[in-house]
Amino acid sequence: MKTPPLSRREFIKLSLISGSGLLLGVQVIGCSDSTSESANEFKPNLWLEIHENSSVTITISKAEMGQGVITALAMLVAEELDADWSKVHFVLAKTSDIYGNMATAGSMSVTEMWEPLRTAGAAAREMLLNAAAKKWQIAPSNCRTENAYVIDTTTAQRISYGDLIANAVLQTVPQQPRLKNPDEFRIVGQSLARLDARIKITGEARYGIDQQIPGLKHAAIRQAPVFGASVLSVDSASIKNLSGILDVVVLDNAVAVVADTYWQAQTAVDLLKIKWSNELSELSDALIQQEYKQLLDQPGTIEMEQGNSITGESLALQADYEAAFQAHAAMEPMNCTAHVHADGCEAWAPTQHAQYARDKIKAYLHTGLGRLLGKVKDKLGMESENIIVHNTLMGGGFGRRLEPDFVIQAVEISRKSGFPVKLLWSREEDIRHDFYRPYTSHRLQAKVTNEGKVLAWQHRIVGPTHGRSVGGATHLPYDVAYARVDYHVKKHSVPIGSWRSIGSSHNAFVMESFVDELAAKIGKDPYQFRKDLLADNQRVLAVLNKVAELSNWGSALAKGQSRGIAIHAAFNSITAQVAEVSVEQDEVKVHRVYCVVDCGLAVNPQIIVSQIESGIAFGLSATLKSEINIKNGGVIQSNFHNFSLLKFSEMPDITVHIMKSIQPPGGIGEVAVPPIAPAVCNAVYALTGKRIRRIPITPEMLKG
Repeated sequence: MKTPPLSRREFIKLSLISGSGLLLGVQVIGCSDSTSESANEFKPNLWLEIHENSSVTITISKAEMGQGVITALAMLVAEELDADWSKVHFVLAKTSDIYGNMATAGSMSVTEMWEPLRTAGAAAREMLLNAAAKKWQIAPSNCRTENAYVIDTTTAQRISYGDLIANAVLQTVPQQPRLKNPDEFRIVGQSLARLDARIKITGEARYGIDQQIPGLKHAAIRQAPVFGASVLSVDSASIKNLSGILDVVVLDNAVAVVADTYWQAQTAVDLLKIKWSNELSELSDALIQQEYKQLLDQPGTIEMEQGNSITGESLALQADYEAAFQAHAAMEPMNCTAHVHADGCEAWAPTQHAQYARDKIKAYLHTGLGRLLGKVKDKLGMESENIIVHNTLMGGGFGRRLEPDFVIQAVEISRKSGFPVKLLWSREEDIRHDFYRPYTSHRLQAKVTNEGKVLAWQHRIVGPTHGRSVGGATHLPYDVAYARVDYHVKKHSVPIGSWRSIGSSHNAFVMESFVDELAAKIGKDPYQFRKDLLADNQRVLAVLNKVAELSNWGSALAKGQSRGIAIHAAFNSITAQVAEVSVEQDEVKVHRVYCVVDCGLAVNPQIIVSQIESGIAFGLSATLKSEINIKNGGVIQSNFHNFSLLKFSEMPDITVHIMKSIQPPGGIGEVAVPPIAPAVCNAVYALTGKRIRRIPITPEMLKG
C-alpha cells in the first residue's frame, strides 16, 4: 500500500501544534467507502494525537457495540507508533467522510483498517524518530523507538515523544513508512484489557439511551401493527388529562407522543386510539413458506457453477431445509436523540452506519415537506456540515443498527414538535418492527460414491433478497466434482435486514447438515468424511483436525450424550465447532462446545474468545429458542416471554482455540454463529436418529 504524498500546505492543514500536543493526520488509502463514488479511496484522516506527557489519543471511526473494536483498532496504531499502552486513550470519531467508510458491518473493522491505521502509527513514529535524530545530530538509523521514547542506540540516551512534539511537526510526512513484521509485534497479539472497560464498569460510559442535552423532551412511539399500513386518524381524547404531555406527532406509519418523561410518553401512547389504513392482512409465515416451497421445484438464477458433472455409480440424496425469521433483540432498544434547530440538525445515535443515517437525515430535511416551512436557513438539508450525527456506544447491534429508521423518526418528531427529543422504542416495538433475518427455503441434491467422493452438489435457495439469502452458500470448502448454487428472489412486505453473519447464518446450517446426511448415507464417520474431502484444502483441514483433537472426537461420552461437528468459512476466517448434547423430555441441552478458529493474525486473543462465546450464545438462541412468526400481516412475538433468548443456566461450557497465523486478520465478530446450528443438529441426529431440517428445533421435531 502506498501513502499519497502531502504538500507542506496540506500537512499544515492536517497538523496542529498547541499547548497540549501534536495532532497528526496521515493520508492513507486502502479502505473502500460504500457511500462514495470512488470505491477504493481512503480520504485524508486524523487518527492520533500525541500529548506533552507522551499519552496518545486515538480516534476510532468504527462503531463500538461490545465487540471490542475500540481496543483492537487502537492496538494497531499503538503497535506501529511504539506507544506506551498504559497511556493510550480513545475518542469516537465525529461522523465525517474524512474517515472513509465508517460503517461497522460484515466483521470488517480490523480487516479494513489493518493497513491504514498501522500506516498512520508508523508514519508518526518515523517522524518522531527523525525529529530526535535531528535534535541529537545523528543518523536516524542510530535511533530506535520503544514505549513512547526515542532511544540513541549508541549512547542509550532517550527522549520522550511528548518532548519531541515541536520538532516532529516539522518533519516531512513519510510516503511509505516501514510497517513491522509480525515477529516484531509487542502490542498486537496480546490479550490487553479493553480501553472502554473502566468507563463501562463505573457507569461513566454513555450509550445512546443515556444522552442528555438542554431542554430535552422524551418520545414514545406506536408503529403500524401491519407491515405497510399507514396512519388514518388519531383520537387523542383519552390522553388529554394526562400530565406532562407536550405533543402528539403523526408520522406516515406511526404515532409518537412527546412528554416531559419517557414513562409519561409511553403511558400516553398505550392509551391512544389509532386507526390504521390496513388493520388486517393475509400475509403470514405459513403463506410465505408455501410460496417458497413451490419455487424449489423450478430452476433458479445461477449464483455459482463450477466443475463438470461426472457419471458413475453413486447414491443420490435430496433434502429440503428451512430457517425461520429471526429478530436481533439487542439489549439496548432502538433510540435516538435529535434536535432540529435554526442552524441545522444534530442527532446522537447508537448506529452502525452514521454516514448513512446522516445522508438519510439530509434527504428527509431536503424534501419539500421537511424544510421547516421556511423557518430554517436554506442551507439546511443542502450541506452535510449542517447535519451532525454523533456516534455513541451501543448496547448490541448485530446488524440491526445499520438501518436508520429510528434516527429519521427522532429527527421528524423533533422537527414537527419543535423540541429536542429522545425517542426510545419499547421492547415490544423493537421486536415487532425489526429488519429481520429472512425466512429461507432450501433444496439440496447430491451424488456420492460409497467411497465418499461427492460427484455432484446442487443447492437451491428461495428468499426475499439476494445477498442476505444466498450469502455463504458458495463457500463450499470440499472437493466436489460439480457444484451449482441457484436461487429465487420472492419479495414480501416483511422488513429484511442484516442479521449477525448474514446469509451464512442459515446456509451453514443447511450445508453442514447435508454434508452429515451424505456421510450417514454411506455409513461414514462425519469427521472422517469431511477430512477426506478436504485433502486439497490444507488451511480448512487444519482447523477441522484441531477441533476433532480438542474435542477428543470418537471417544466415549456420558450416557445419553452425543457429538456433532460442523465447519464454515466466512469473513476471511475459518471456524469449526463440535457440540456435545443430550435430549431430555423433547428438549435439547448443549453441554459443551469446542471451537477452533483461524482468523489470521489474532490482534487481541481475549477479545476473540469473547466474540466466539458471544456468537455461540447468539446462534444457540436461534437454534434452540427463538423465532419470529408472521400472522395477519404482523409479528406475533412482542417481548422475551415469547421471543426467548438463551439463559445463563442454558449456556454450555466453551473451549476456544485460536490457530496461530501471520496472515492478515480476518473477521471475528460473526464467525462463531454459522457452525453452531449444524453442530448441534448433527449431534441430535447422532443421538436420536432424527434429522433436523428446520431451525429453531421444536419439541415436535424430537417426538416419536
